[in-house]
Amino acid sequence: MNMQKISLFITSALAIASASAVAADSPPPTSAEPKAQCSVDALQKIAPQGTNILSADQLQMPTPFCKIVGTAKATKPDSTINFTLSLPTNEWNGRYYFMGLGGAAGFMPPANPKLLGAGFAVAVTDTGHQGTILDWSFAKDNPTAMLDHAHRAGHVTAVATQALTRAFYGAQKMYRYMLGCSGGGRMTEQAIERYPDDFDGAVVGAPGLGWDPSWFTWTTQQIFRTPNAWVAPAKLALIERTVIKQCASPNGLVADPNSCGFDPASLLCKGGDGPNCLTKDEVDTVKAIALGPPAVYPGRPRNGFALTNPTGWTQFFMGATRPVKGQANPWAPSPPTAGYIIANSFMRDMFIRDPKLDVIDGFSFDNPADVKRLAEGYDWADLSPRHPEKLSAFKAKGGKVIYWHGIADPGIPVSEIITHYNDLQQSVPGSSDFARLFLAPGTYHCGGGMGPQDVPDRALEKLIAWRERDIAPDTIVGTGPSVPEGLPEGMPGRPAPDAMISPTRTVLMCAYPKTAKFNGRPGDFGFDAGNYSCVDPK
Repeated sequence: MNMQKISLFITSALAIASASAVAADSPPPTSAEPKAQCSVDALQKIAPQGTNILSADQLQMPTPFCKIVGTAKATKPDSTINFTLSLPTNEWNGRYYFMGLGGAAGFMPPANPKLLGAGFAVAVTDTGHQGTILDWSFAKDNPTAMLDHAHRAGHVTAVATQALTRAFYGAQKMYRYMLGCSGGGRMTEQAIERYPDDFDGAVVGAPGLGWDPSWFTWTTQQIFRTPNAWVAPAKLALIERTVIKQCASPNGLVADPNSCGFDPASLLCKGGDGPNCLTKDEVDTVKAIALGPPAVYPGRPRNGFALTNPTGWTQFFMGATRPVKGQANPWAPSPPTAGYIIANSFMRDMFIRDPKLDVIDGFSFDNPADVKRLAEGYDWADLSPRHPEKLSAFKAKGGKVIYWHGIADPGIPVSEIITHYNDLQQSVPGSSDFARLFLAPGTYHCGGGMGPQDVPDRALEKLIAWRERDIAPDTIVGTGPSVPEGLPEGMPGRPAPDAMISPTRTVLMCAYPKTAKFNGRPGDFGFDAGNYSCVDPK
């Protein structure tokens, strides 16, 4: 993995997911102009107790707004949490947007300019510490920092910045939304499970949640299971081509997380290794990653990665070159994969809390003592929301939540969100009245891949319409990248050679468990969402 790809991953895993569009046809609930000056002294006078204003700057670009940097106080145990609040000074649309951060957070990115331009108040916190996106060392032997990062920092800064927003505009009512992806999705789910009064609506994307976030350790170990267990990018591309040919819709996207039952063993080499087959070691690796790690907690399902688009595995955890065991960076001189970095920091800093732990050989899912220690670490960190039944309180308050996940996600398995949503349906009666799930075919971790790239934007539009006008979302139409080359010839619905080709694809996503089915006539454009309809699963 080169530095550009690491940068791409960090950008998506960061999952600021600052939706750049808003529901243009949804009238704002109210609008107001500032009632206070953009100065430290003026803002401190209207700030809630325990909030300290550090700076206030009136900025003009991309639109006039007041940028406020401050801290909020948490108690029992005490800590001080940083926040940034950006308040439009021309006109506020009556909406507040809290930005969920992915990974380890540790910094405060600027507010999305399109949200500011649309009149949103925008808030963000570093979750109680300063650091880098893939480094959880702040949590080691520091339960207060872990508590803040897990959920408390988001709560106290949301309360403080919402109070500031109301006071700044002299408004009592506003709609409050939170959106995040990856760790930001985890953060958003924690907020609505634990603090149902904090938000009116939430978009939870590709969240790190559930009982057992040990995919990073598991996938790392599979690569080094035998000297030939690593799977080269060309072999992963072979799997992807095979799955697309067997299972894709006319748009080239695989909407079935189970890949239509594809078995990697069907590509097993009959003789020696070759470019068009998989060795037994490669088959075993792919199967293990698709199966997922053994459940640490009894009774929980194993959740592995979908086989729909495994070329994304190269970037996230497999690496573009064969790794060598026994060195600090097995992929040297190339940078280590993001998954390897996360596995080390998760285990060494949060869960096992042993700085010398070797994630390849120093932990075994077959060792009961290791598994017990890992479960205790999960309980100590309390990082992942795992109680969807608690959302009954959020529902009772009128809250709405839209979940979404890329089916081809190589960072967090799509099976995790499906398990979570099924648990929610079983534990909260009438869950579809306030919660919907949408799966994005071909989309990687929070973005990337062949699938739709604007799901957070479209989901926020749908959420606003749902919460403010009671229009429940049955579909989301996303926009994908340009039509990819290399799709199998003869695919049903593939446009004729002389057909007009759209520079982008529109993709229909249906409220789970429904799926999009091509219903066009022969020769109809396969990359137009209008040629699909939602159908019940078979």
